[in-house]
Order: sequence, then structure tokens, then C-alpha cells
Amino acid sequence: MALAAPAELRLASDAQAAVQDALRPGAEPRPLLLRALQVAAWMPDAPEAVPASHADFLAALVLVAGGLTDRIRVLPFAALRGAERTTAAAAWRAGDPTPLTRSALSGLAANARHLRVQVKLLLESQTAEDAHLASIGRAAFTARDVLAHIRVALATSVPDVSDRLTLSRPAAGAALQRLVDLGLAEEITGRGRDRVFVYAGAWGLL
Repeated sequence: MALAAPAELRLASDAQAAVQDALRPGAEPRPLLLRALQVAAWMPDAPEAVPASHADFLAALVLVAGGLTDRIRVLPFAALRGAERTTAAAAWRAGDPTPLTRSALSGLAANARHLRVQVKLLLESQTAEDAHLASIGRAAFTARDVLAHIRVALATSVPDVSDRLTLSRPAAGAALQRLVDLGLAEEITGRGRDRVFVYAGAWGLL
């Protein structure tokens, strides 16, 4: 999938060539992570030249385009700041990819360890959630199916629940509201219509 840097980026010719080379599929296949790091390495250090958000966003697009992630924010290596990022990027541009690559892998490993702990805690909490849901008696029958759906989807709406679980919209809305009342879901729009509900237990993973 071919990508392009935003037109407003003011890059030197060598940086522009390096970034464009990383953003488009090359004749010689390269790991997507290395292509993302190449984008990060060639972004100017001066914030007036390019916002940090653009640099991180472009690096993220490489991974998204390659199907490695569908979440722009899963980029711990792009969070490097200050002297560490400047030094590692300069080394990359000089032909030594080791410092930036090492920092990237370290960030990814730390993020993976954090997520592993969060997932473990989340799975352990689901037993307590199921018991809490059972406390509402017969009303838990539909709510249990909706809870199972939102645990997988993380975010949903009344029409989505209605379509996926073959429920009437009033029944879907009532089940979601029960989950909200029990603290198992949260409504995040604050609107009366077109509301979006998220699985409360997953906030630590986002």
C-alpha cells in the first residue's frame, strides 16, 4: 500500500527521499518495523519544521498499512523524546540503526509486558463481573449476551447490539443500560441519541 507524507512537511531533499522510500513498498522487501523507524529517524528535530504528531503518525501509518496494527497509538518506540531520540535518529541517518532499533524493541517489549499484565487482570476480573451480573436475576439473561459481545468489540451501540444479537432496539438499549448501571459498561458520548458504549473493564488496555 503506497503512502505519502503530508504536503506541509518541510523536509530536506535527503530526508524527503528517505521518508518516501519508507512509505512506499520497495523493490526489496524490508520489515515494516524498520520502515516505520526510518520515517521516525528522518523527521527533523526542530518542532517548527514538523510537529512530533506528524512524525509519529507517519511511522504508525507504515505499520497500519502493513496490517501489523489497526491502532495508531500502539507505537511505544515513537514516544522517544529529547536527547535519546535525537541521538538515536542521528546514528540511524549516519548508517547505524542499532540505537534506534534497540530503543524500539525495548519499548515494544515493555508495552507487551504491560499489556500481558493488564489482560491477566482483565480476565481475572471477568469472573467477578459474571457473578455481579447474576445478581440481577432473570434480567441478566440478555445482558449476559450483550456483555460477551462488548468484551470482544470493546465499543458498541444499540443498533450494533440489535443487529448482531437479533434483539429489538428497545431490548438492546435496556441490556446496555443494565450493564452501565452495574458498572460493566460506560456510555461515552453523553448524547441522547447515537450513543456509544464501551466495555469498562478494557479502559486499562486502551
